[in-house]
Amino acid sequence: MLAILWLITLTPWRAKALWQNTLAAVGGVLFIGCFVLAEYWLGQHDVAKSRNFYGSRTVRDVAVAGNWQRQLIDGTTSHGAQYLLPELAQTPLSYYRPATGVALAIKHFLPADPTRSASQLQQRQLGFVGLGAGALAAYGRAGDSIYF
Repeated sequence: MLAILWLITLTPWRAKALWQNTLAAVGGVLFIGCFVLAEYWLGQHDVAKSRNFYGSRTVRDVAVAGNWQRQLIDGTTSHGAQYLLPELAQTPLSYYRPATGVALAIKHFLPADPTRSASQLQQRQLGFVGLGAGALAAYGRAGDSIYF
């Protein structure tokens, strides 16, 4: 679209001086070149891209604090991430990373019933509804019952 707009501005090229036409041509080539370079640079770590009626979705590998993550991005919103290193792959990220409220609640406040016996404290029953259930499953321990 921008190339068409640029070509439309060049239509009265005969009426303009040579330096004006040259400047317009160089400016257009530079702009298109920068656009193509930016598109390549921003998309070089894309694993998959798709577009539908609602917008675009991208799966992208991103380096965060020296560790590579694979992220699902819908438009400009990141909807989830997972470390690519096998030893870190089970670490919850994004909305439910270890310092978030739900992670702290699972770690410190479950089971909440003080009448439970010591053997029952070892076995937690967790129920998750909705989005994020897969990330929250990473907080399960041996013996826990998790319902989705």
